[in-house]
Amino acid sequence: MTDRPATPSADTAPPITVVLIDDHRLMVEMTEVVLSEAGISVLGRAYRLSDMPALLAGTPADVALVDYALPDGRGSQAIREIVRTWPGCRSVLLTGHADRDIAEEAIAAGADGVMLKDGGLDELVRIVRRAAAGDVLLDVSILASLVERTNQPPPKQPISPLTDRERNALEVLLAVGDTAEAAERLGITESTYRVHLHHAMKKLGVEGRLEAISLALRAGIIRPPAPITDRPVGPARR
Repeated sequence: MTDRPATPSADTAPPITVVLIDDHRLMVEMTEVVLSEAGISVLGRAYRLSDMPALLAGTPADVALVDYALPDGRGSQAIREIVRTWPGCRSVLLTGHADRDIAEEAIAAGADGVMLKDGGLDELVRIVRRAAAGDVLLDVSILASLVERTNQPPPKQPISPLTDRERNALEVLLAVGDTAEAAERLGITESTYRVHLHHAMKKLGVEGRLEAISLALRAGIIRPPAPITDRPVGPARR
């Protein structure tokens, strides 16, 4: 998973494209209708892991919405294939359970977001738009489950100490969700902010923002937002 640049503003950006990976065919069809009405183009769909090769042989999408439970495997397996084949696609895992093991599995696979499936179809439109814009997407219930592991032993690889600016870059991104607002809150340019974020990820030995946040939380390097509110991490896009 790479630290991909944020999508341009809505006024100049091309239409967002998405793929749907879910075995519930009726839900896929309903989601496609809602996304299409919102101006988001659905390029393809997969109902099981065995459908992934055909899907990934097509045009790369901007965003992939991936259900966790598939008939022949897990959504995290699909995300690994997406990251390997379409490195520019942002993957969001959708799950019915605020389970930290599911979240950590998805994050390790390269997910750009992990969200609960407890919102309406209109919420999926917001999720797709935020994912395409480069936001960090982490449902508050899932964040709370990850926080439970704070200060537990981190993975075996050694971690180089982060500077205050690098820690702040991760903490603020976790609190607000996107790099532009994070940079504004820290009083620095977005390009300077991205440098701090890149250095933090390099020291943590990861390539993705959400993976960096998860590792830093578990290692006790950064603190969770306080208080944890009843909304997903990051501002809603208007």
